Amino acid sequence: INAEYMGRSKDLDQNNCLNFDEFVILYLELEYRPELKPVFDKHSGSKPEMSAARFQRFMEVEQQERISLPTAAFNEYLFSKWVVSPSNHWVATRCAASWQDLTQPLTHYWINSSHNTYLTGDQWVSKSSLKMYENSLLEGCRCVELDCWDGPRGKPIIYHGHTLTSKLRFSDVLKCIKTHAFVKSDLPVILSLEIHCSAPQQRQMAFYFKQILDKHLALPPYASFTPCTL
Repeated sequence: INAEYMGRSKDLDQNNCLNFDEFVILYLELEYRPELKPVFDKHSGSKPEMSAARFQRFMEVEQQERISLPTAAFNEYLFSKWVVSPSNHWVATRCAASWQDLTQPLTHYWINSSHNTYLTGDQWVSKSSLKMYENSLLEGCRCVELDCWDGPRGKPIIYHGHTLTSKLRFSDVLKCIKTHAFVKSDLPVILSLEIHCSAPQQRQMAFYFKQILDKHLALPPYASFTPCTL
């Protein structure tokens, strides 16, 4: 999908900026699932809406699941949203476990990642918050970012350097990550470190890694470690 081209095509007043109505049009187009249209047409009788009774029959025949009669009809958009939602038993069951092949090199996977994870807003003056790490991990992120800088009293801190963003203690961030890392998924969590710390504070970081993360920290034997086996 060429999102840039689609965005320009929705800029109806050609001012190089999408207003709210134009953004909604773009969002709905990106959300559209054309592969579900034949399914919707089949069970709606090629009508704009699938009645509650037809949806109930779809569930019983296609999904092999008995449900009570829904309280409202489904248009094509709502139907496609339901298909990929946790309300769909088959989606929820498959996503509940790690079913992927996990034997491949790290670079073979698409990884749900977070940039500037700690920030609640812009990169210049916004607040840094542990809650952002918690939210990211609970939403399924498997890679979070830590921008590490020298802090007071020899203790490293995390913030967007050379800006007015507020600061977090490095140790507090590791404790937060440890608490929430595996609540929603048992897949590994990658800590993307941007290190601006001096050598003494880097040693302090290493101490915190071992002290706080303990057995959760992956430490492969250096003799067997290569980029291909990462």
